[in-house]
Amino acid sequence: SSFTATVTANPAAPGVAEESLDAQTFSDCTSNVFGILSVDGVTVDNLPYTVALDDTAGTATVTGAPIQTTVVLSTLLGQITCQYQADSITATVAAGTTGIGFANQAFAKTSGPGLCFANGYFSAQYSPVVDSSQADSPAVFVN
Repeated sequence: SSFTATVTANPAAPGVAEESLDAQTFSDCTSNVFGILSVDGVTVDNLPYTVALDDTAGTATVTGAPIQTTVVLSTLLGQITCQYQADSITATVAAGTTGIGFANQAFAKTSGPGLCFANGYFSAQYSPVVDSSQADSPAVFVN
């Protein structure tokens, strides 16, 4: 997966920088669950989201109204669509690094048939995070 974001506030350290999470895409997703033949799509809905990067706490907290993901799966019984939501999710960021890491961030099912899991979990590591609006896309560092 990949994401794009726009900086909306970047105070001097220590401080809380903010960005707008404008897009997130997923490709080549797979499942290791029996009965799921393929992952046909993962879409992040309700964009943009607000991301608060706190260099003191070493966290990046994503909030939205609400954070929502739609997952389309091919199963032994046909295609199903499952929607999941969370009020917020939190990643870790470390000073002097260019990465952001999400681990087991919980989403609750809000719609979909009984074949959809009651909860979904998001884990991902993005590194390096780069500023593609600048020449040569320099890496973005946490203070």
